[in-house]
Amino acid sequence: MARWAMGQRSVADFMFRTGPQHHESQVLIVGARAVVVLTTSRPANDGVIGALTSARATADGSAARERAWWAEQVAAAERQLDDTVRLLHAGPAPQRFTTERGRALDLDPAVIEWTGLLIVDRPAPPTGVDRGPDSGRIPLAVVLRRDWELLLHELRSAAAVVRYLDWCARRGPVPDEVPAHYAWLAVASELPLRPAESFLRALAAKPLLRDVLPGHAVIGRLLDYVASTQLDDVLDEAGRHRLLSLIDEFPVDARSDLGEWTADPAVARLRTFRFSDGIPQYVVAVMPDLNDAWSAAFHDLVQLRHHEAREQAADPASLCTFGFVLAAGANRWPWPVAYFTCLQGPVTLAPSELVRIREFWSGTVS
Repeated sequence: MARWAMGQRSVADFMFRTGPQHHESQVLIVGARAVVVLTTSRPANDGVIGALTSARATADGSAARERAWWAEQVAAAERQLDDTVRLLHAGPAPQRFTTERGRALDLDPAVIEWTGLLIVDRPAPPTGVDRGPDSGRIPLAVVLRRDWELLLHELRSAAAVVRYLDWCARRGPVPDEVPAHYAWLAVASELPLRPAESFLRALAAKPLLRDVLPGHAVIGRLLDYVASTQLDDVLDEAGRHRLLSLIDEFPVDARSDLGEWTADPAVARLRTFRFSDGIPQYVVAVMPDLNDAWSAAFHDLVQLRHHEAREQAADPASLCTFGFVLAAGANRWPWPVAYFTCLQGPVTLAPSELVRIREFWSGTVS
């Protein structure tokens, strides 16, 4: 249960409820992607098996009954998923979604890319299950609850979870030669799937989960800051959700580096984390003391990094740069967020400003 609770917190700000109370749906929404979450359960030995002529016949009958139950649950989930999305599209736009914190977010279902998730609460799937192609309009991923909890616990990223579920629903099962546990990590981190031997060698060289929990804690602290801070004067709830979605894009396999780098409170330091196009860049500072002058200087640095990245980006209009300062030593680690800013779109800096900012930070940042 502790593992489930930790994983659940990592996606709490992306879980929404929608629809009338008697037919309420739970939806995981990150950016323009959404997953309708459905659940079903059945005890492993549910049902009464009639008298059969032999022990083998009894076993075969039980297995067939379990496969039939599984197929019925998947078919019912596909129908419910199609009905849920159809009703959302049929209603007035935008539709209202409510977060676990009680905030209302209005979204147009027509601009959302929909996927379904069926969580099956049982120890294992029946043997010989062949799900076959989807019969519904919306792709549906089917996972056991234990695998769902593992997914949340290991990834701690709503964006990575949604990416994995979308891959499962649209592209079928993981190839047999790739261990499933590593395969979904590869998909979540956008690494290529490889045959087992070479893929495991790559993992041995750079384990995705090594010491990653501190990095998850830093991202979690930042998400909580944005989710809980009063931002009504500068952002509506749609803007807040966009910010949360972008922060959560910090790659899972890079979070160990983030956690290790921010953990030591002894020395003030700054660093820019850059990734491929489509993923925000993050300017991070760890400072024991932050005053107005340093806040202004740090904001200048974030503007400079955003300006420089836009000059090299393939799609400058979509580039986003986050800047945040962690107050080292102010509280128990992970340090609280002392300053936060986000830039998107063009930033105009005069040549004299570029020179001034670069000279001020020269030799200080990476």
